Amino acid sequence: MTTQDHKSLAATMENLPLSRKHLTIWAMASVGFLIEAVDLTIVGAVLPVLKDHFDLGSFSMGLISNAALAGYMIGVAMVGILADRFGRARMMRITILVFTVLTIISAFAWNAESFAVLRFFAGIGIGGEAALLTPYIIEMMPKKFRGRLAGLGDTFFTVGLPLATLIGLAVIPMSDDGWRWALGLAGLPALYVVFMRRNVPESPRWLELHGRADEASTIVTSLGGSWRPAADAARGESDTQKAGFKQAILAVWSRPFASTTARIWGVWFFLQMVYYTFLLWLPSMLVDRGYSLLDSLGYTFIMNAAAIFGGISMSFVQDTRLGRRYTLAMLFGLSVLAAIGFSLAGSSLTIVLAGSALSFLMNGCFAVIYTLTPESYPTAIRSSGQGCASMFGKVGALIGPIAVGAALPIVHMSGIFVGAAVALALCLAFVLGLRETRNRSVDDEVDADETSVRDTHNGTQAWAVGAAE
Repeated sequence: MTTQDHKSLAATMENLPLSRKHLTIWAMASVGFLIEAVDLTIVGAVLPVLKDHFDLGSFSMGLISNAALAGYMIGVAMVGILADRFGRARMMRITILVFTVLTIISAFAWNAESFAVLRFFAGIGIGGEAALLTPYIIEMMPKKFRGRLAGLGDTFFTVGLPLATLIGLAVIPMSDDGWRWALGLAGLPALYVVFMRRNVPESPRWLELHGRADEASTIVTSLGGSWRPAADAARGESDTQKAGFKQAILAVWSRPFASTTARIWGVWFFLQMVYYTFLLWLPSMLVDRGYSLLDSLGYTFIMNAAAIFGGISMSFVQDTRLGRRYTLAMLFGLSVLAAIGFSLAGSSLTIVLAGSALSFLMNGCFAVIYTLTPESYPTAIRSSGQGCASMFGKVGALIGPIAVGAALPIVHMSGIFVGAAVALALCLAFVLGLRETRNRSVDDEVDADETSVRDTHNGTQAWAVGAAE
């Protein structure tokens, strides 16, 4: 081919046929979600043993259980911004290496404080990985398939949750140091980085934007396409592409994106608030309502199983004519009804049905919002946009369970789920104001009056400019 500009690269990438190479890249990247889930949740399996091993009080147990989440909040925003500067694939390898190696090191922790510190820094790596995977998949996959593949990639996280439990059940009882072996086993995917380096190439969109068009061309060819940079394509990076954290945040909140960012952050905040409340408090709320612990855990298992099917099915639905926005609107509308139904449920059957429906619908919401969020930002700030939204969502994830702990004795389980219905209704309101991204180019489409931050498609000016200057 001759002369292609940045937009032509985007068109080439988005209209390629889905190849075996695409599927290999997708699978390798999606396994990162599974590894992330195992590392994030393995502490739940070892914590009961650590309580006796380190003679932990309730404060120390709380410190350990929240250490990784605190690191996650920092990593998801920080690494998202770094990936817009240093590349997606490189930062994915670094983050996986960081959190898996630190998980192995935590197996040698000598007291509660050392374990908590190691989990905090591992959490930074885990959060960083979460900020990178979906933006990378969005940039690499053909337009026709990117919704379902991005959504299905997110479901790998859901699969990783019971895997961590299985590791705990199989390994921890084997000896007094079983918890150490469990952590070591959870950290083994550090070796996975070797395979990622060979099979997960850098995003051609990112390479072209950063003046490395020849490398981008080689990767496009490996995907079954043909693209060559223009003869006068710029080499190297401009100063704007070296923008730091402040510039990235300003870009996400600049005039072309402020309304989108506000709505997306609102969805992430309230969705994660409800989801983590449901995840962490449901067994206890059922016990308080008179069910045995065994029954409550059994009901919770059924509801969590429903979540997997929600993520898988909605990954495909969002690629139909409904698109991202109307699929999300449908899911949130039905979630409101499911939450109200749960608040009114009076029998075991109605509790399981309403809870399973809510779990199915919320996980479907995650599959779609994980797709829509990176699709709503251009290449230069895509990971920053995803990472900052996810970080704000984790604020909701922290506030929700704490608020429930204070409110539960007053309003009981029924009142909690009425509150959940209100939060989900707010998500619905935010979604209705978002732009549909299905079948649209994810590269640099803005309205005519937004040209002050438009990417000039020549590899020398980033979207971040308009906000940074």
